[in-house]
Amino acid sequence: MNTETVLGLIANSIALVATIYAAFATKAAREATREARRSTQAQLLGSIMDAYASPETLAAMKHLRDWEREHGQSFALDFQRLRHTDYVQVRDLDHARRRVSSHFYKIHVLKKQALLTDDLIREVFTEGQAKFYREVLEPLEEAIEHTPGPSCFDALGALYGVPRSPLSDIPPFRLGRSATTPP
Repeated sequence: MNTETVLGLIANSIALVATIYAAFATKAAREATREARRSTQAQLLGSIMDAYASPETLAAMKHLRDWEREHGQSFALDFQRLRHTDYVQVRDLDHARRRVSSHFYKIHVLKKQALLTDDLIREVFTEGQAKFYREVLEPLEEAIEHTPGPSCFDALGALYGVPRSPLSDIPPFRLGRSATTPP
């Protein structure tokens, strides 16, 4: 065997070993990335669950549901009107709305950014929460700012097939319109 052949075999052997090493390194990097993603998801889920379990969130959701029950079909229009004409009367309700809305919006953003899968979201976002979100929170949010087109309410409601509340169709506020006056 001449020197060129030996050097060629050595070079090919080194290239083969380097290729095998690169394959193992790539596999290890993929596994590390997968584990880092799982760790991030676990932290996100823990944070979401802690926020939802807080006494403040419970009190806020109860306050929103009580308002809805006390005001019946006009709860969102009453909120809209008072938010524009006598904010002091609905300040606590508005703070409750913001707390709960931001909690659910975080879930939507994490879903949209593909940081949480639908299966993981279902672990922390129940069908009952989806109904509350669509029936109570969505009309209050629409009373503040009408957002045409698909929304985070649609995306999260779709996880359980919870449709848009008919009470969410609220026109922009106009002075002089009462809660019972059609737009």
